[in-house]
Amino acid sequence: MKRLIVLLVVVAAVVAVAAFTVDSNAATVNGAAITNATVNSDLAAIGSSSGYQCYLAVDAALNNGSAVTPVYGVGGSSTYNTVAANAWLSQLVEGQLIAGLVAERGVTITPDDLSAGRATLLEQITGVLGEGEQQSLTCPVQPSSAQEVLDSLPGWFVNAQVLTQANEDALLAHEAGYGLSSADLQQYFDDHPTNFQKICASEVEVGTEATANQIVAAVKAGSTFAQAAAAADTTVDSGCVTPADSNYSSVFQAVDGLTPGQLSSVLTLQQSSSTTQGAYALLQLTSRTAATFAESGSAVRDALLTGGSKKADDALVAAVRRAEVTVDPRYGTWRPGASLIALPRQPRTSLVLNPVANDPSASG
Repeated sequence: MKRLIVLLVVVAAVVAVAAFTVDSNAATVNGAAITNATVNSDLAAIGSSSGYQCYLAVDAALNNGSAVTPVYGVGGSSTYNTVAANAWLSQLVEGQLIAGLVAERGVTITPDDLSAGRATLLEQITGVLGEGEQQSLTCPVQPSSAQEVLDSLPGWFVNAQVLTQANEDALLAHEAGYGLSSADLQQYFDDHPTNFQKICASEVEVGTEATANQIVAAVKAGSTFAQAAAAADTTVDSGCVTPADSNYSSVFQAVDGLTPGQLSSVLTLQQSSSTTQGAYALLQLTSRTAATFAESGSAVRDALLTGGSKKADDALVAAVRRAEVTVDPRYGTWRPGASLIALPRQPRTSLVLNPVANDPSASG
């Protein structure tokens, strides 16, 4: 998942545009050129990968509350939807601004940073596709894994996305006041001990909220958690989680502020077609102790990056406002606000000779 603010606002458009073959710049960012050839090559790479198109489309749907509508490669490999071309160029501009901020701070991207950036990119794709499936946002050709998505793309394109991710992570870490070396991660862990805990709890899952409330009432009346669960015809499961576990965040939030022996509020469980678990749950905190650095795993790095997000967001907003940017008007107009590049104005559908030819979604 991207940690910096989303500056890109995708607005509906219906005109398909041919790739620009003129040897000129699609945009310049503080004197650095993003050529039309670069944009065309990127769009061609995306257009050839149904998996990456799916990832981008699901990500847009999750952010905008829209349907999953891949829009790259309209009418052939050299023709692209206006929204796609505009959004991708906006992303390249944002990436150039982030790279500039990293350079201004004197931060060097190391091979280890690139390896970590690749891992983060895979994690991001996995997270987006997984959340999309949970919300029934899927594609006609659904990739089976994030690795499959990257394997479907040219190596040079993947390397460019990895570098962009590494720059973003470097900016976040710098704004948090740390680097991303092993020593920096250990220092962040030592400086924030309460953020990394081993939490042990007992849990019951039930089918109705009324049953969960019945258990709460029984415990308040003096029954043990196990006795109350048995009376409600369910059983108690016990276990522990550490920051490295995928469900740590939800457990941490559920027992936040509790002392051992206290019950959580009634929790609503996320359902899916592949689970038979109950609809509601209760947790009883057993213990909360300090986790080790090893038990915390990648959560340390994630927490460090999250810690720098507010300052990095502010830095990027300021960079956008002061940036000197030019944009080829065929892509749109530079607007240093909620949207980096505003879409070019489109003619009314009634003025287009063959609207269906220019609006792939209208062809049914």
